[in-house]
Amino acid sequence: MGGETAINTDAANLRTDLDYLLGEHLILAAKATGAALDGRSEEFEAYGGLLNTNGTDLGGAIGSVYGAEAEDEWNRIWSAHNGFFVDYTTGVATDDTELADGAVEDLTTIYVPEFSAFL
Repeated sequence: MGGETAINTDAANLRTDLDYLLGEHLILAAKATGAALDGRSEEFEAYGGLLNTNGTDLGGAIGSVYGAEAEDEWNRIWSAHNGFFVDYTTGVATDDTELADGAVEDLTTIYVPEFSAFL
């Protein structure tokens, strides 16, 4: 099959970074949701901070290839999406259907179109 080929391109590095960071996002979001639903508010807030850091790390990965403008736009959209999910989770955890329904509306009418346009 021949010799080994090293894959060290910006595209390959971005894909690896995004795989790692999106996996981390999934785990942090699941842990934050569990904390909220179990009423562990301090833990929920701590995971929220970690999710914010993870989001800007994702933005940095995007920016490393597509530039500062793309990074800033990613951070704006992703931060809003995290906020909408926090609102939804808080609404579910506290039986506040108005908050939860508003978050679903924001995710559907704000986040999805903005994220789709970004991609």
